[in-house]
Amino acid sequence: MIRRPPRSTPKPSSAASDVYKRQGKNIIISTCLVYLALNKLRQQEYKEGLKLLDKALHLYSEHFPAARLRIKTLYAIGTDWKKSANAFKKAIELYPPYLTELLPLGVSIKERLGQEEEAIDLVKTWVYFITRYNSRKGNDHAILPDTWRAVKGYHKLLPEDLLNALKDKFPKETQSFSN
Repeated sequence: MIRRPPRSTPKPSSAASDVYKRQGKNIIISTCLVYLALNKLRQQEYKEGLKLLDKALHLYSEHFPAARLRIKTLYAIGTDWKKSANAFKKAIELYPPYLTELLPLGVSIKERLGQEEEAIDLVKTWVYFITRYNSRKGNDHAILPDTWRAVKGYHKLLPEDLLNALKDKFPKETQSFSN
């Protein structure tokens, strides 16, 4: 015999609904942890901030603002470059447009690990993206000077057509690039 709840109780939720509710709670808690971490990072308490970011990502592994702050924090601490490389990869996988902001960190990490080819590949990937990207609104986001410095360090290793596309789209920013 199947037992049913009395009519006065609400209809039981499905397992899928419970998962969505739990995921929603985890996103909210993770976001709160990111704000707490940000406060710690502003106070230059990097290790405490990193612990909070790790908790946030443990609760909700796809929290890309937490992943972004985590790579920046690991880079600032600067003790484990392999861990930093993994954190960089995770942040970019979660939200690829972060590559524009995080490219200098990624290139520096690859250089510190002796992975020059991977550093060049990062720069190429970014240049391919940025030369093909067109904003729907026409107001492109500013590219940070650190990003341009990272690209300039490798511009001579870019394929000619890619370098020309970059120079055509960003003549002012690339005027100091020599062939």
